[in-house]
Amino acid sequence: MRAARVRVASLNPIRGQAMMHGRDLWLMDADGSNVRPLTRNVMYEGGPRFSPDGERIAFCRQIPIDEDTRDGEIFVIDRDGGNEVRITSEPGFDCLPDWSPDGRMLAFHGCREDGCFIYLSRSNGSGLRRVNNDRFGGQWPRWSPDGKWIAYTSARDDQTDIWLVRPDGSETLRVTDHPGRDEVAALVLWWHPRARA
Repeated sequence: MRAARVRVASLNPIRGQAMMHGRDLWLMDADGSNVRPLTRNVMYEGGPRFSPDGERIAFCRQIPIDEDTRDGEIFVIDRDGGNEVRITSEPGFDCLPDWSPDGRMLAFHGCREDGCFIYLSRSNGSGLRRVNNDRFGGQWPRWSPDGKWIAYTSARDDQTDIWLVRPDGSETLRVTDHPGRDEVAALVLWWHPRARA
């Protein structure tokens, strides 16, 4: 394994483990020891996120459609590498999953012909629905610790800002409003553990 192709992507505070991704997913102890593969295939896998109980991992797998096109799909796998479940199978590109605090739902961004939006699904793949139904779309979803909001980025008026949406889609709030591209901030967008919106 070459270090340039692998990066730490998710921490498991319950089990003291970390998840890495390159082409496959790798699990290791938090101190960097005991590195072992979780998946092995020729498709790129990334964006892994541990479930709140530390037992499951949601991730994106890029499935080749042809030489130039890949279909991104969300999968969930047990932390020992067993019980892999495909969550999405819609045409388009689904990626960047994030677990609800109770571990029952996954938020992710899904790109279809009409744009990229925030979607929700139960952790078993049922109940797929789009959350933000405005024409501007969204990416980089992150659940609030109390489960009442999902933060995401959205491009509007030649700028990209951070927004909040209720999981049922009933309310949307703009958090930032200034020129620039705040989706870069989404790479490190995390809620404080005791945050309440």
